[in-house]
Amino acid sequence: MRGLPLIAAAALAASGCALPPAAGPGGLVGTLDVDGPNAYLNRVPARAGERVHLGDRVSTGPGTSVKVLLGASGSVQLDENTDPDFFREAGCLVVHFFTGQIFVDGTGICVHGPDFAARQNSRVQYARFGTRIEIVVLEGSATMQRPTTVSLTQYDHFSITGGRPDGPPRRLARQQTEGLIAWRANYFATRTRVRPSPQPPSQPQPTGSPQPPPQPQPTGPRLTPKTGQSWTPEIRSGR
Repeated sequence: MRGLPLIAAAALAASGCALPPAAGPGGLVGTLDVDGPNAYLNRVPARAGERVHLGDRVSTGPGTSVKVLLGASGSVQLDENTDPDFFREAGCLVVHFFTGQIFVDGTGICVHGPDFAARQNSRVQYARFGTRIEIVVLEGSATMQRPTTVSLTQYDHFSITGGRPDGPPRRLARQQTEGLIAWRANYFATRTRVRPSPQPPSQPQPTGSPQPPPQPQPTGPRLTPKTGQSWTPEIRSGR
């Protein structure tokens, strides 16, 4: 029995398929990065750095995006109002989501919904609103497994309504494809983090009687006579 996983892995390698990303110890999928106030892990408010395990649900509310960082395997970015689960099925890490849109960057990752299934390689966006699903490939490829079998390549757009394909894949221009994933630019921009000042804060001034203003200092040369002598400063002409 111990040899079966090795045989399966060898079969995948021989077929030219990339091996799917493996979950870490204890079913660890990855860690969270959060941009926005409404991120949740298993319906509990989540913060950046928290770990996601198999069986967990990550969800977002308005104005929030979350990335599940899969380590060297890539990442899954959620737009606002999105709620995927993570589990493993037939040796594939499955991202199963019900509504919203996700951008998956990785190889050998499966993405499922109630009425579709796909296995992707590279960078693909999946959007589901109501009964309509839209899939667009930015880089690499994706293979639809349900409701029909079809291969998608770079800049292909494929849509499903009510569990039925709307037609064959449609090739988009690069600008059209980038426009469909433009929502990602709203999050995780370069952030200016406030660092503590190395200097201690200034002390407040006392609230008692005000201090007199400082007296002006003489600007000419300061001459100090010797003890017991008087002196008269020498006045020179401006020549």
